[in-house]
Amino acid sequence: ELLGLNDEDRIDLQNCVVAILAGSGVRNVILVEAGQCTVYQRGYTAPILYAVPALGVLESAGQRDAFCAMLAMQLHKQRHDAVITFDEVLEWSTAAMALARRRTGSVPGSMPRVEEVETLMKDLRTSGPTRTTSIKEEAHDG
Repeated sequence: ELLGLNDEDRIDLQNCVVAILAGSGVRNVILVEAGQCTVYQRGYTAPILYAVPALGVLESAGQRDAFCAMLAMQLHKQRHDAVITFDEVLEWSTAAMALARRRTGSVPGSMPRVEEVETLMKDLRTSGPTRTTSIKEEAHDG
């Protein structure tokens, strides 16, 4: 639905934005759309898609806000504790977004609590990974 573009034009626009940002020295470009997170990393040939199975309504008011809030919290944790990987940061953020999709209404009402995200992450760890492309598998020389 971005600017009323069809899927092909939307993807072309996203690729242009990613190329411009990467050309400007941005190391990671994260696009959040339709309940999933796509990460473009400089030095890797393919984007990495993080997704959690749909958990309810198609779109909620706070879905992207939940992603950003968890992203900020986990990046802070990573910087100060150095225990969590960037992969795990994105998995947690995507899980928070998935939980927010369950709820309708205002942004405050759609925000998941950390405990809820922890529970979902435990469930996901037993059912398989949330990312569909391995960073290590897609690395290229250069």
